[in-house]
Amino acid sequence: MKLIRLPLAALSLVLGFALVTATSYGADETEAMHADLQKIANDVGAGKDVSKAAEAFAKKYAIEDSMAIFKPRNPSAKVSGIGVGKPGDYTPDGIEGVWLSLGKKQMPPGDLKAKKADLLKAAEHTAAMAEVAKYYAPKKDADKKKWDKYNDEAKKASKDLIEGLKSEDPAKVKTAMNKVTGACNDCHSEFRK
Repeated sequence: MKLIRLPLAALSLVLGFALVTATSYGADETEAMHADLQKIANDVGAGKDVSKAAEAFAKKYAIEDSMAIFKPRNPSAKVSGIGVGKPGDYTPDGIEGVWLSLGKKQMPPGDLKAKKADLLKAAEHTAAMAEVAKYYAPKKDADKKKWDKYNDEAKKASKDLIEGLKSEDPAKVKTAMNKVTGACNDCHSEFRK
């Protein structure tokens, strides 16, 4: 009996360690995930096909972790958000919060011009995550159809947001921001449990 306990205890310890390391992120893992997403976002901004990179990203990172990029920066969180601009430039500092805040009223043209680079980068991250989200779709046909519908809406709205920012058109930017958050909220209300 004593001979069986030792191998079982060792096996339990190894499996427990593997589970903890497979599901825990530290600063290095969060930075790696952000860097992987940044590559996809850069390619989205350049108009390149990102389908293979998006699929690889979805296989590498859990949906809960990858969607955390929209949250504010928080070094003590399991996975920190990517943030918008430099720390302290925006309140709230997360992409989701910035879209919700700026979608409330049209930005004055001067503000849009001044924030264009930061917002464009955040819009490219949003478009990149819409590309990645396709690969997290549920397996059940009815659910997959709904998922794809919301995801297609988010992709189109993200691209419209990028175009609005590039053209510095405040009305297009506001409309697109609201469509992005609307598509995200619709999907979350259906699938986030």
